[in-house]
This record gives sequence, structure tokens and C-alpha cells, in this order.
Amino acid sequence: MVDSKRYQDWLNYAKQDIRAAKILKDHDCGWNLVAFQCQQAVEKALKAFILYKSGEIPTSHSLLYLNKLAANYLPELSKFLKDSSFLNQFYIETRYPPENPLLLSEEIGLECLRIAEEIVTHLEIILTKTEAENV
Repeated sequence: MVDSKRYQDWLNYAKQDIRAAKILKDHDCGWNLVAFQCQQAVEKALKAFILYKSGEIPTSHSLLYLNKLAANYLPELSKFLKDSSFLNQFYIETRYPPENPLLLSEEIGLECLRIAEEIVTHLEIILTKTEAENV
């Protein structure tokens, strides 16, 4: 499979991940799954922005790395570094059954959702505004 080179596709998938996280939350499917979907949403939104700016899709899954890369194009995005670092921990830890399971609280799950919504919305606004200015 070849990844899309259209940043809009990446942003749409990020928004789908947010919707999935909300559905998982509303149906008590587990905070680990919510956290993972939030991590995925932010990863895809950051990749959408980087793709728009550079024409390339980074292969990294590290939100910290992707956020720093995005901030090279728009320094204001560095304000999300702490939140990216927080969400980053849920990429691997929530996907595979560890010897000592990571059991996330509702508080942590809701914080993941808040962060993901904030970052994805912020990047969507930037991309929409930038696209409108280039028309």
C-alpha cells in the first residue's frame, strides 16, 4: 500500500480517529483504546501539516519528533510539545498486552481526548486558513 500524498486525506483520517475515540469512550470500550486513537489522531494531523509544508510524509510515529518537525515550519506549534510527549507514551503501551497491563483512568483518557481534539482542531484551522489564502 502507498500512503496518500494528499494532506487533506491525512487530516480527514485524524478527525475519524477523534470520532472513533469518542465512540470508544461513550461505549465503555476501555481508556487504553481511547488513548491509542488519540495518539493516532495527533500523529496523522501532524503528518498532514508536515506533508502540506514539505511534500513528504515522515515515517516516524513519535509525536515528539513530528511535533518538533512541524514546529520547524511554524514555531507556534512548539506549544504542543508537552502534550505530544504525554500522548506519545500510548502508542506502544496500549497496543500490545504487556506483562504488567497499563490501566488508564478515566481522568487520563479524558485528558488524551482533550489534547487530541485541541491539536487536531488547531492544525485543521491552520491548514484551512493557509489553503484559503493560496486560492
